[in-house]
Amino acid sequence: MCFICQKVQGDIALPGRFICQDELVQVMHLVPGPDGSVSLGEPMIEPLRHAPGLADLTSEEAQAFGLPRKMEELLRGEQNK
Repeated sequence: MCFICQKVQGDIALPGRFICQDELVQVMHLVPGPDGSVSLGEPMIEPLRHAPGLADLTSEEAQAFGLPRKMEELLRGEQNK
């Protein structure tokens, strides 16, 4: 099981703060760096199901991530080459 899936399922806990979740994705603050600093303006968006890469997201998940339709199409096109 991948790291993100383990985190989403609650099998591992990381420092950082939960922001919100819907039926497709969850949003967390980034994990503090080695010096303990966190940039609160940089959220981490994670799918709730396993997706190895951006091109593996469904259209609905891609929209939840805020990926523009053109970027989604380009990612899917690159995957099929």
